[in-house]
Amino acid sequence: MSKTVLKYGDLRPDAPIFAMPDSRLVPITTRGWHIASDEIDNVSLDAGYFTSSKGYVSTRHDGGFSAGYAGVEGGNVSYVGLKYRYDKNTKLMVYASRVEDIWRQYYANANHNVQINSKEQLNFDFNIYRTLNEGASLAGPINVTAWSLASTYTYDTHKITLAYQKISGDQPFDYLKTSDGGYTNGIYLANSSQYGDFNSPNEQSWGLTYNYDMRGLGIPGLSVGARYVYGYDIDGKHLDANGRYGYLANASTQSEKDFRAKYVVQAGQFKDLSMQVRYAMHRFSGDGAPNLNEVRVITEYPINIF
Repeated sequence: MSKTVLKYGDLRPDAPIFAMPDSRLVPITTRGWHIASDEIDNVSLDAGYFTSSKGYVSTRHDGGFSAGYAGVEGGNVSYVGLKYRYDKNTKLMVYASRVEDIWRQYYANANHNVQINSKEQLNFDFNIYRTLNEGASLAGPINVTAWSLASTYTYDTHKITLAYQKISGDQPFDYLKTSDGGYTNGIYLANSSQYGDFNSPNEQSWGLTYNYDMRGLGIPGLSVGARYVYGYDIDGKHLDANGRYGYLANASTQSEKDFRAKYVVQAGQFKDLSMQVRYAMHRFSGDGAPNLNEVRVITEYPINIF
């Protein structure tokens, strides 16, 4: 009706505190209600209430929602959000959510572009989450503030990003997964990487990312990138060793190096077919995550049915 849409069914919401990623052949979905409204100029309203989920390895919508790091299942999920576009260069966003008997979470974002000239651009992106235990507090006490600030400089085909991220609290910054193990995409912090999120208790991290579009060398469709993130000052000494987050008690540092290459076919029968290789090297000083090298190969081919 007008500029308002109400949906019920198996949905894939896309909110910074509750999003269903398209990272597997069978994507995560959630069952419930969702309403989106654009009645007010430059303002979008977004709200939802969800009662069950389906992860990567199931076709049945009989799963629930759990805290990803604590591994404890809660009840229904609800959220409400507002997006405001001040002008073409400045956007603001605020959200609030509740996972029954686990936490209440609040989120804000500010994003601003500075167009220097036709080839140069500077972007600033600020994200902040505030998470508090609620109801039966099945994951234990939670009192965490997590924020990040990223600045990206673009010059023609080159893009470089410098980011700082800080977790304030004696628990990690946690986000949701389905009860059968599928993680949602509810973490919009700047240093969340291919494997690590750099979200341990009291952790600070710096990240540096470089991306290059190789059309600058006459190879349209090919892009490459590299990222390095270093996290330090992890302090889990206040964690209950027998509690849900106890495995993070002995950590102190972590780091990750990511490399990627992607090619998109530009013309012909296979136009828009993309092939991507991503390689990550993650190192962690404690017991909370393994030291590993991980390769991901991703192929996508959109097909126009009509």
